[in-house]
Amino acid sequence: MAVTFSWERIVTDMKVFKALAQAYAVQFISIQYPRNASEDFLSWALCKSAGAKYWGCYIPTLVNKRFSEKKKRKHLELERNHEFLFAGGKSVAGTALLFSRRTRDRYRGHDDDYYVNEFAGWAEVMLRHNILFDVVFEEALNNLDPACYELLILPDFACMSGAEAGKIRDYVRNGGNVIISHETSLFDEKGNKRGNFALSDLLGLNYVGTLSLINPSVEIPADIAAQCAVSASEPWILPHKAPAVLTETIGLRGESLADIGISDMYGKTTAIWSNKYGRGKILYFSGKPGLLTATEVVKLLAKFQYRCHIENNRISEEYDKILAFYLKNFISGNKVELQNYNDKIFLNVFAAEKQELIIHLLNKSGLVLSGGKCIKENYKTSFPQLPEGNILLKIRGCYNRVNTYFSDTEGNGITINRTDDFTEVHIPAVKIKKYLILQLSRIPAE
Repeated sequence: MAVTFSWERIVTDMKVFKALAQAYAVQFISIQYPRNASEDFLSWALCKSAGAKYWGCYIPTLVNKRFSEKKKRKHLELERNHEFLFAGGKSVAGTALLFSRRTRDRYRGHDDDYYVNEFAGWAEVMLRHNILFDVVFEEALNNLDPACYELLILPDFACMSGAEAGKIRDYVRNGGNVIISHETSLFDEKGNKRGNFALSDLLGLNYVGTLSLINPSVEIPADIAAQCAVSASEPWILPHKAPAVLTETIGLRGESLADIGISDMYGKTTAIWSNKYGRGKILYFSGKPGLLTATEVVKLLAKFQYRCHIENNRISEEYDKILAFYLKNFISGNKVELQNYNDKIFLNVFAAEKQELIIHLLNKSGLVLSGGKCIKENYKTSFPQLPEGNILLKIRGCYNRVNTYFSDTEGNGITINRTDDFTEVHIPAVKIKKYLILQLSRIPAE
């Protein structure tokens, strides 16, 4: 519902359900409720970018008669004629984001703030900044390979078994990297609280306690804050309106990258902690930064009416930048990276047959709405013209041919530059009014 107003949360849900569908070898269909042709196209494009089948449902009280009538829609015609562009293919993501169904069901309570919103916040940061990732479940830990995923993210994966903790140690020892938040591994698989983290040796930290009733501030070092373009109310100090864990270090291992100032009694404790284990690296957030970057669900003010109120009163642009900074600097790079226009374009990529890459680029610049905004009944999704310039894609591997679909301009205008290891694709921004799909392939040298 309301895909126009909370697209990051909608796509996060799609990625979870897609992972479920793949686990059970079934098709995934996403039901959306567009009110007009623009929302219909947007809902379809987001489904296609997320690898889902699209089912557009129309509620008579929301949709005018002309739109609800059956008629040909160009995007559906193109999908039927070019199914290979939308078949899903093979993921090229090097990051895995773990969703723990067990933690959702057994950890502390059923309010989404306990677990679901922390998970969603990390997903939404990566979606906003076009960091390619796959959602995985606990079962994936049995076969986790650093050669497939160089980064594993565990957002408050609290209810963890001893065997799963061992698998994570093996993954990091063999060269995998992991980002962990809050009370990850503090509870067993049945939801019983442990006296210490099951991963304390990996973290280099012991658990002391959890603070949930205060709003401590996080002190971000000046060099990191400057790289994140953070603007804080006090010099590099950000409010943390979420729970935080108190820890103590084990010996001389690890390094605190940022601290939380608790009180005169407690002093400071680490907010962001870095450590090494075997050939891998660990980054630990003692708080719940996902809560500060998740889009709150849009609320309807009247039954079956699209007069909505967005309540993003907790979301922090500073935390969004900080998480994106650490994510991008913790991995060696995606298969495909969007070098600019990240605030305007939503990117998705998959590998097709014959070593081809299919790249989806959606103009998302009309979807950014501020918190507290009231959406009126006649609101219409917009696709503003992108600023002039060239969109730059950097791709690992060498490609020398590109086909375009859905372009809003005649001619190609796209240029390709190749080096030994990378391909750069330059796309005039004017080519993307709403949506552009690229098919990259290799032509053997004669």
